[in-house]
Amino acid sequence: MGSVSRRERAAHLRVADRLRDQILSHELEPGHHLIERELCETTGFSRPVVREALRVLESEGLVSSSLARGTHVTALEWSEARAIYEVRASLESLAARLFTLNANARQLVDLRDSAREIRASVKNVTRYLAAKEQFYDVLLEGAGNDFLAEMLSTVNMRTRVLRLASLSAPGRPASSVLEMMQIVAAIESGDANAAAAACQTHVQNAALAAEQSLGSAQS
Repeated sequence: MGSVSRRERAAHLRVADRLRDQILSHELEPGHHLIERELCETTGFSRPVVREALRVLESEGLVSSSLARGTHVTALEWSEARAIYEVRASLESLAARLFTLNANARQLVDLRDSAREIRASVKNVTRYLAAKEQFYDVLLEGAGNDFLAEMLSTVNMRTRVLRLASLSAPGRPASSVLEMMQIVAAIESGDANAAAAACQTHVQNAALAAEQSLGSAQS
């Protein structure tokens, strides 16, 4: 198997970005088979580049591969999704607690601004998701724990697809905005316990909405 050139290594990240956007927008739906030949035709890149791009997406949990099924967009069972939400709830609660204790004035302003952007973009899913990404970037910066940031970044990568399912539940976008504002309010008050609890509630409600939307509740 030939090696990938430096130029191709830069290209595979562009291909990964394109495919990631298509997955997160549900242009490529869960379970969709990803055939290298077809991806080469649609992206205009070689198989080694496409293959490397798929490896990136697989490391993020957005793509899965097996001998039996080949490569496809990951379709999570609810049991897997629930486990992700459980971990996310714990990590985000810790991030909110640490932010309350460690963040400086500028980071608090940035967090408040990110929450306002979330509220302003509630009717635009793409803008809303970007605003939430920014909110968590600020939250983790202010928390000041690089290991936590690394762990939560990995979890949130797996959560991206689930966010679309969660937001499609009736009334969820407005409820989510209210919960985010409650997180900020608790942080501004300096109450680390309340901030952690608000994050826990937000993630638990997101999990319930995702379960409802996926229609795959299991006993």
